[in-house]
Amino acid sequence: MNNKEISLVVFAAGMGTRFGGLKQIAEVGPHGECLLDYTLYDAKQAGFTKIIFIIQRVFEEAFKAKVVTPWEPHFNIELVYQSTQDLPEAYLNSFLERKSPWGTSHALWVAKSAIKEPFAIINADDFYGRQALAQVAEFLLTQLDPNKALIVAYQLEQTLSEQGTVNRGVCGLSKQGELISIDEHTGIKMDKETQVISGLSSFHSNSQELDKQTLVSMNLWGFHQDFMQYVDEKISDFWQQLTQEEESLQLKQECYLPSLVTQAITEGELHCQVQVTQSLWMGMTYAEDLVMIKTKLQSMVDKGDYPQSLPHVHGL
Repeated sequence: MNNKEISLVVFAAGMGTRFGGLKQIAEVGPHGECLLDYTLYDAKQAGFTKIIFIIQRVFEEAFKAKVVTPWEPHFNIELVYQSTQDLPEAYLNSFLERKSPWGTSHALWVAKSAIKEPFAIINADDFYGRQALAQVAEFLLTQLDPNKALIVAYQLEQTLSEQGTVNRGVCGLSKQGELISIDEHTGIKMDKETQVISGLSSFHSNSQELDKQTLVSMNLWGFHQDFMQYVDEKISDFWQQLTQEEESLQLKQECYLPSLVTQAITEGELHCQVQVTQSLWMGMTYAEDLVMIKTKLQSMVDKGDYPQSLPHVHGL
């Protein structure tokens, strides 16, 4: 048995604007389970020992009742609170008018004091599947090099929504199969008649056709804890540069984790493996996605993939 501690960092601070409510605790299972219940069940099987939830204080009570309290017997759980005013002391008075989130790099940065072991990152409102979590856990348990990271990638076709367009980070790979960049594509959709998938590329500023098997990031990463030093340095650089910009940029510009990882790779500070997963992915971009998710979860429970009720399972 491997006694190595590994953490799962869960981005759960979103307010679900397009969805119309807190996606993190939306009831989708046959007994009122949320997607996180299934993710945490898979995480336990994979070998994760600690869960770090990044949330907002405004919904702390509801989140604790729905997720934290039921799972406390099974994990070491820490809560981290994210707000727009979570900044280094040097910048506390620099962005007082800021209302919008700072981006996924900031979400990770606020958890730096809680991250003391190799860690994975996921979104609270996505279902990643057992194989995908097992892949990242295996990497964290066996990889000792602090400059090595992992992204578990999905084929684009697996991640589309029938309810509307989606945004996806397309993985650029080296000849050796390592990650070299992530190109954010917006407005991705499949034409129902032609079955052609297209989206607007941030690199090329035009609409591009995309292969169904294009590898995309769903924010499932694995890092050594030392990577947090790089995060701390680069997000400080981001704030420093932003103080020189005009007010409109200061109020809106964000620091995204894929961009930060790409920068680390470009600078030779990080080598990121890419593993493709065959796991089913499900996400809640739109409220209408709930019907599909409930149906698929019920099917998996009926097949015995998951217990009838989570997390109240004996021997978990």
